[in-house]
Amino acid sequence: MAIPSDQSYIKKVIDVENKQLTYFTEKSQTELNKEESHKLFFNLSIKQILENISAVFVAIVNELVSGQDNSFKDYIMIFFKDNRMIYIGLLIIIVAFFIYIVDITG
Repeated sequence: MAIPSDQSYIKKVIDVENKQLTYFTEKSQTELNKEESHKLFFNLSIKQILENISAVFVAIVNELVSGQDNSFKDYIMIFFKDNRMIYIGLLIIIVAFFIYIVDITG
């Protein structure tokens, strides 16, 4: 039985470490992709959508009453940050639906 040289041993260790690094990198990347797909609007449950609408509304109100001197463009950009447009649109549709229901029943 031959004793392995230092270079061949180091090469084997580096190969094993590279394989492990590749495995864990791919695994973490697939988990990140899975998390990202769960964050997409179409993959959210109704409860999560309503929670996000609430969080967006609170964030908008907080930014509007923050007391900072903003230009008109800054005020408009408050409504267009991140995914706020989707939730603002949904909120407008929900409010319009409730107004319609109140109008036809009254």
